[in-house]
Amino acid sequence: MKKLLSAFLLLIASIIFSDGMIIPDVYWHRPPDVPTYPIRLVEHEVRMEIKGDILVAEIKEVFENPTDYTVEGVYVFPTPKGALIKDFRMIVDGRVYEGKILSKDEARRRYIEYVSKLRDPALLEYIGFEMIQLKIAPLRPGERRTIEIKYSQVLGRRENTLKLLYPLKINSVGKNRIGRIHIRGVIHGDVLDVYSPFYELRVDRKADETVFDFKDENMVAEKDFIVYITMGEKWAGFGFETYKPFPDEPGYFMLTIAPRLTLSEALNKHVVFVLDKSGSMEGTKLNQAKEALKYIAENLGEGDLLTVVVFDSLIKILGKPFMTKKDLPTLLESLERVVADGSTNIGGALRKALYLCSKSPLKVNYIIFLTDGLPTVGLERDEIIDMVRKLNRTKEGLLANIFVFGVGEDVDPVLLDTLAEENGGISKYVIREATLEEAISTLYRTISSPVLTDVKISFEGVEVEKVVPFKITGIFAGVPVRIFGKYITGGIGRVKIEGKKENTGVTYEYSFKFPKQDDDDDYVEYVWARRYMAYLERRILIYGPNEELKREIERLSKKYGIPSILTSLLIEEQPIQYRGVGAPPSAPAPTSVKAAKKISESLEVERITEKTMDRKFLAGKTFVLKDDFWVDTEFEENEVIKVLYMSKAYFKLMELFPEFLKYLSLGKNIKIRIDGYNLVIDENEGISSEEELLEKLGM
Repeated sequence: MKKLLSAFLLLIASIIFSDGMIIPDVYWHRPPDVPTYPIRLVEHEVRMEIKGDILVAEIKEVFENPTDYTVEGVYVFPTPKGALIKDFRMIVDGRVYEGKILSKDEARRRYIEYVSKLRDPALLEYIGFEMIQLKIAPLRPGERRTIEIKYSQVLGRRENTLKLLYPLKINSVGKNRIGRIHIRGVIHGDVLDVYSPFYELRVDRKADETVFDFKDENMVAEKDFIVYITMGEKWAGFGFETYKPFPDEPGYFMLTIAPRLTLSEALNKHVVFVLDKSGSMEGTKLNQAKEALKYIAENLGEGDLLTVVVFDSLIKILGKPFMTKKDLPTLLESLERVVADGSTNIGGALRKALYLCSKSPLKVNYIIFLTDGLPTVGLERDEIIDMVRKLNRTKEGLLANIFVFGVGEDVDPVLLDTLAEENGGISKYVIREATLEEAISTLYRTISSPVLTDVKISFEGVEVEKVVPFKITGIFAGVPVRIFGKYITGGIGRVKIEGKKENTGVTYEYSFKFPKQDDDDDYVEYVWARRYMAYLERRILIYGPNEELKREIERLSKKYGIPSILTSLLIEEQPIQYRGVGAPPSAPAPTSVKAAKKISESLEVERITEKTMDRKFLAGKTFVLKDDFWVDTEFEENEVIKVLYMSKAYFKLMELFPEFLKYLSLGKNIKIRIDGYNLVIDENEGISSEEELLEKLGM
């Protein structure tokens, strides 16, 4: 005879729309062979349409009961403060239902009851949400239930950016996986940027409509699904997000500059492709480089120029010095005859490239430099850097921006990183030869339509520090630029963007509010930390160990739980030779190249994609899993106050420290520092009464 298993089907309707899961009824005694959260979400589809500030959302969820027990359920929709949801309806297997709305206080009592009876804190973070509740029919063993929801909502707006928040992480309660998920949004209007800090989106942007998609299978959602939509202005859209949880501590910001996809005023450019054809380039590397060069030539804009320099021990110009798109057949014919042979004259190749830039009829020059080795003929590392520094400076600024590609593990990262950093470019490292064509083509797509060159960004009205990137290469059509930094106090700040169009200087100014307190977007702080650590590590990679920088890297690494990329490099038996420490090594350790690659990638990181089992960044704090406890990196093992999990004292902490709710969902064993107190939540022992807790706290 089948047993009856009552459960609650919890659907979270957040700032935008909803997600669902099933939790056991608080009065059911769970059999030992049944998991705490037995019902599986096997299919989840979301369709959204956004016009102006109005969202229409349609959600379809398919649940399955894989147990041998019948499941009764109540659908519950927590709705946060300020959520203006209209035209709400729910369809369960074809029948239309209306839900009962619970007040915030009544909903709070329900949440605490669920948590207390189930002895699982995962739902605590939803305290403060109102609730829509609906009784549904039981699910028989093996039965699937389809639930559909549709409603409209006015979205929140900050400046000209809309924020969508879809609480996917509710499905990670009990480590449940989503069998298949597909979220698709259609945005009408002049959209210049669609960005998610946690999930990789496929975005198709057109003139009057933008579509974004996210798909995955067998997924544990560690983060909520957040999307920022930046709408258009004259030449670019601007997004501005902040995180400042405490009024008396610094805050963090992310500034997005999103130029239009196509701009008639995009500048003509001269691209010099410098290709290493030494003997070590034979095979896949040279073939991939040739394919990438073909891509660049085929995608030159009208009015653009291309120069190809190939080098081994000798330097040669391939085809005409300044080619246009119509010269493609001649270039391809010459390219077929290029074979790998000889040594590596890096200095001579860069000297020739800069000379050609000085003779270019165009004002915008980009050098794309590719090598798989060390300089073996001609100038050595420091001589090359000094030569480029001298030849690439003019009264107006840089003659050319230099983008470098290091292929394989035998390149000199100090040389390549220095060339890129001092000359307005970026460095890329391609260890897997088969991905070289894609890497070069991706870079070219990024820089193909320059809008502003010699860009400088400054802040006025608010004290700002530790901004990354420290410099930006330029602003390109359709390519958002994201700038992260710290600010000390709140207020109205002005952002000044200065740059050049041809030789004409232009300036744009915009005002943004830097709030005195804002605790919504904690990812901004974490991404800033990743980028800033990488910036400091590159300083060490290029210029050598520095105690002050090392201490700052160690502090950031501990606070944010981010492993230092250079930790292993600095203790290698054959460490990298830095600038000014003699000649470059004959064969750099692969570790140094891999470190340089990771640093380069971290300097451009835009989202949190790590899925780690032993550390979590949550609401401005980093927790490391140690001896079954989630330990706050700011926690100190002195004057500790230990509280018994799920006791009256445990729930009293929620009243005394409302911010504590953000962290209790971590689990049953937590060590955390809050308001100067070192608190321990322990499932086995600790203070249980409210009176003893207040005495320990001195309240």
